Amino acid sequence: MFMRRVVGNSMAPVLKPGDIVFAKKIHHMHIYANSIVIANINGKEIIKRVGLVKNGKVFLIGDNKAASTDSRTFGLVPCNVVLGKVVFWVPNIVARFNSRLMKH
Repeated sequence: MFMRRVVGNSMAPVLKPGDIVFAKKIHHMHIYANSIVIANINGKEIIKRVGLVKNGKVFLIGDNKAASTDSRTFGLVPCNVVLGKVVFWVPNIVARFNSRLMKH
């Protein structure tokens, strides 16, 4: 199990900046559509949803398509770039609370 902090809005509204995700290392044979995964793309770790798994490759896409650089840009990627599957996350309560205070 390993953890990462969410940076950026590409997975909003499910995951928001500052949220902490916990991921479990998985074998590439256990990658399924709709899972949220952490992948290493060109030396940069990204958190995306699996849109498609086909012939040993995955299509990764952000939930917030307008704010996401994903497989629509870089295409299908080999399954072995997937580092792990997100199994749970902890919202950044402080940031969300402050955001609500600023609106009022």
